[in-house]
Amino acid sequence: MPVNAANGGGYLPLYSSRVKESVARASLVFCFSETDKDRLGGGDKFIVLSAWPSQETPPLSPDEREAIKQTYATGKEYFLANVSATGEENITQLLKSFSLFKKRQLSNLQLILAGGDSLPETGLRQRLETYKYREDVSWTQQGEAEEKLAAAAYAFCSRTRPGRWACRYSMPGGLRCP
Repeated sequence: MPVNAANGGGYLPLYSSRVKESVARASLVFCFSETDKDRLGGGDKFIVLSAWPSQETPPLSPDEREAIKQTYATGKEYFLANVSATGEENITQLLKSFSLFKKRQLSNLQLILAGGDSLPETGLRQRLETYKYREDVSWTQQGEAEEKLAAAAYAFCSRTRPGRWACRYSMPGGLRCP
């Protein structure tokens, strides 16, 4: 019989009540696998995010990572967000979040938006032209070295539901961590 973590099972007594209370209070819970979701009780408030965008994406050597970073992000670490099936409003929310990140962290990380064939002729283009961190944001066509971009990224940002984004982090050398 599987252990149900939502009821505090499978944890030290000290943590069992905390897990149960935390899951009950949470409006949204991220898990890294269906097994975790089932273990925590399942339901609509659970969202499964794999630890990496694609399990087929092979790890890159340090030299390959550096070459990709030089080509697409002026040699700096970067977040990668696939915005091809994302509306303008969601991209704007991502840019606002990136602004807050840059302001609070004083970071030199870049944001690469992987989208359609080119930047759409909409209000988004104007917003990007006047965006405070426009030098740190670039647009790349979907499919253009997409797997290698994902493998070399510091984090991969994806939409979990409309208006909500989540980032999954990677570590150099193919080691992945959530």
